[in-house]
Amino acid sequence: LTVSLMLNRRLSRHWQVGIGVNYQRMTSDMLSGNSYVSLSQHQLVQYIGIPVSISWHYPLGLQFSTYISVSASLSLPLRSTLESVYVIDGHAFDSTTERLHPGALWSTGIGLGLQYNVTPHIGFFAEPSLQYHFNNGHVKTWNTEHPFNFTIPLGLRISF
Repeated sequence: LTVSLMLNRRLSRHWQVGIGVNYQRMTSDMLSGNSYVSLSQHQLVQYIGIPVSISWHYPLGLQFSTYISVSASLSLPLRSTLESVYVIDGHAFDSTTERLHPGALWSTGIGLGLQYNVTPHIGFFAEPSLQYHFNNGHVKTWNTEHPFNFTIPLGLRISF
């Protein structure tokens, strides 16, 4: 789930360009070892993204519209951690928290959206999208291990 706030500028009745901000949180839980000795790890990586897009809108009446968009985004890392706990015979030992330093993440995407316009300038949207994330090579996350992703951004769009 990606949460976004977009500002769009109408170029014509159908064409819009946009810029915004989004937040993404990714977690991973890893367990290795056996029933007597194991290592349990929890990774948290958070990004704040700056997407830009161009879209073609088609009105579906007064309040609804559908659209197709092409986008690119730069996601900058926020606080990211790796918590590790050794478990021996059911007892936790040596708990550590390590700060991770993921690099910036670039992505491109294409989406097909539906927007509900509360006013002529404010609308809520859902935009199923196919994204490609370029590997930053620093910290393994879902996006670096699976560069093609299907997402459904939800958010608020302000158009002027």
